[in-house]
Amino acid sequence: MNKKSSKRSQIIIIAILMLAVIYFAFNMIQTGIGLDFNLFWHWIFIICFSFTTLMNLRSKSYIGIAIGLSGMFICVLSLILMAFSL
Repeated sequence: MNKKSSKRSQIIIIAILMLAVIYFAFNMIQTGIGLDFNLFWHWIFIICFSFTTLMNLRSKSYIGIAIGLSGMFICVLSLILMAFSL
């Protein structure tokens, strides 16, 4: 019973994270403004989120994988918006 409850809570947390990322992405696309830091920090965060994703893949932590992938998605989307605004 505890295993089922744990799995359900992980799915709920990941679903809330996905909704937050989708809302944030739509807001960024609608306004056309990315994150408020320079290109160097975008790449630092992308590298950190990729390491986070890889480490959580190794330990099979689905919440950590979701956090890493969503962070990379937001940073890459911000880079794309910065490229189109030039």
